[in-house]
Amino acid sequence: RRMTTGGELVPAAVAQAFTDRYGVPLGNMYGMTEVGVIGTDLHGSHRPSIAPAPGIEVRESAGELWVSCPASPYVGLSDPTRWADGWLHTRDAGTVDTDSGLVTVRGRLDSQVSVGGMKVDLTEVEATVAELPGVAAAVVVWDDGITAYVQPDGPLSEEMLDKLLAERLAGYKRPRVLRLLDALPRTTTGKLVRSTGALRSAATP
Repeated sequence: RRMTTGGELVPAAVAQAFTDRYGVPLGNMYGMTEVGVIGTDLHGSHRPSIAPAPGIEVRESAGELWVSCPASPYVGLSDPTRWADGWLHTRDAGTVDTDSGLVTVRGRLDSQVSVGGMKVDLTEVEATVAELPGVAAAVVVWDDGITAYVQPDGPLSEEMLDKLLAERLAGYKRPRVLRLLDALPRTTTGKLVRSTGALRSAATP
């Protein structure tokens, strides 16, 4: 009857596939441990955007989402890049529509990298990889270059993966390194691990 997701960005293709199968839109929720629920779109009316929760104000500063927070949620922390003057710096990239107030989360701020002077959003690259046929899951990180760790869903080679990506991504956005793993590392709650060290270890025979 209803499903709402949270924790990670859901690719548009997955949201559409859910609606096609069950006949209901996929809802969306965004929050942080520090402040709880920040915004929701429980009925999937605005996907991928959300509406701020009651009493919560969200603003955009230089591409980063800031959330109203009267006091620092960090005991003993005085880092102004995390909290200052009533605002929690989420370190999430996103935009706030000035007319509707709707918030669109773009991914982690540290997913924005520069390749040859060109800006690349690793979240976009990851979504492109994850939506390829034959891919069950993917994580894209910066490791002296764009690196993609991929969990296949059936027969898939690095050569075929590179060919498919060449058809969908500009050259400077394509991963320099592709790693195929039987299973990507996940946390105890099932979220994909994005630690470069953990991914390297998982890819080591």
